[in-house]
Amino acid sequence: MDPLSDIVRVMRTGHPSANWMRVGSPWSYRFAPYEGAGFHVVVRGSGWLLMESHDPVQLGPGDVVLLPAGHGHVLSDSRDAGRPVPFETAVADPAGSVELLCGKYRLDRRRPHPLLAMLPNVVHLPARVGDHGRLRAALDLLAAETTTRRPGRDAVLAGLLDLLLVYLIRA
Repeated sequence: MDPLSDIVRVMRTGHPSANWMRVGSPWSYRFAPYEGAGFHVVVRGSGWLLMESHDPVQLGPGDVVLLPAGHGHVLSDSRDAGRPVPFETAVADPAGSVELLCGKYRLDRRRPHPLLAMLPNVVHLPARVGDHGRLRAALDLLAAETTTRRPGRDAVLAGLLDLLLVYLIRA
């Protein structure tokens, strides 16, 4: 088996999850550390990824960030996050100008995978850098599934999130 397939097959525990949310300014959300890897996509609008011991990362439309070690962080509309609220308590704003797609994978850290250990704490994939057509297609499908309630949604989400993790690491 190849190393990327090995990460998904061996390290993943539980079901991955993803949430799509539209927010209005000002906004600032805190994501607690967790046993796994996480990602964020700015579907529309802009924001900042803030994390201790890492320079702030400005995010624009289509930008993707992967946090392979599950470090705690903040997503905010400005470099000054103010008083971020836990993402789990966030309330969507249907009239908001920013759309976010956020997800995470639970990974068994007792069996660390060398490929994941080699990645930096933050992997930023700007929308305009490189050719990531398959990654963009997977993101579009994931966004569509997270915004609708159709039969088989949970199975589709799990498969798309596995696919997305592989595409993110490839990119």
